Amino acid sequence: MLAILIALGVIALLLLAIFLAEQGAPNPVQPGKGWDGRERVRIRYGEDRRQFVDLYLPDRRGVWLAFVVHGGGFRGGTATGTSAKTMASPFFDRGFAVASVEYRVCPSVKWPTPIEDIARGIKATLSYLESEGVEVRGSVYIGSSAGAIAGALLIYGPEADSYGVWNVFDGYIGLSGGYCISVFPEARLRESNGTYLLCDAEIREMFPFDDFIEVKRVPALLIAGDEDRLLDGKAGTDGINHQAECFASLLRSKGVPVRTLYVKGGHGVPVRRIAAGDDRVLSAIDGFLSDLIGG
Repeated sequence: MLAILIALGVIALLLLAIFLAEQGAPNPVQPGKGWDGRERVRIRYGEDRRQFVDLYLPDRRGVWLAFVVHGGGFRGGTATGTSAKTMASPFFDRGFAVASVEYRVCPSVKWPTPIEDIARGIKATLSYLESEGVEVRGSVYIGSSAGAIAGALLIYGPEADSYGVWNVFDGYIGLSGGYCISVFPEARLRESNGTYLLCDAEIREMFPFDDFIEVKRVPALLIAGDEDRLLDGKAGTDGINHQAECFASLLRSKGVPVRTLYVKGGHGVPVRRIAAGDDRVLSAIDGFLSDLIGG
């Protein structure tokens, strides 16, 4: 009888251990299906449910890699949503591997945690590919709105070296990004006292590019709506996007190759134009990629 009790006790302990393991940190790599039934690997870089990267790997030979980062004002959005899928589509068409990066958002976390999470997701993806023996020939960052802001800070911003990922990128594509506080809508600055309350951060921390001494030499493509009143305080006056124009001017002054494309419409129009198959927008992206990868 004692032996039976001991055996039952051991079984109970094993079951408890399995249960606790399942409730703890998730398996860092989870194969499965993603967009349109594509094979994907979910790479978890933290214990929060939003700390993951969905990696789509067309083959395990040398690949070009696109990091896709969604928008949402640092308070929402998703790496699995329609916007991220739309941004990924030109890269799928070219045979790129695609990594869609999820990150924690405010007010659950404070600034600059979203940026730090994105950097961690990028590093985790590259570490996974290295562990699998997959050669990354080069990589491109593409983000929309908050995702574009995050990329600008990671690659060109004052703290770029501390995040430690800028040098993995061969190109940056920013859709509807915000870069310069000088053209942020003044009424919104006054109403918020210059603070993005959701993240408890000074807005100028997110828009530091009016005058910045050092800028990394990573080629950029900026696509934005000419009537983006969400971020552009001068929108609708002259057919350009002043946030993108300000950033482009700074990059060019530092010798960084940069292209701009302004399309008719507001904040969300660049992503919608990609989804609609707009030749002008898709040609700009394709031409930018062709120059990076050589055809």
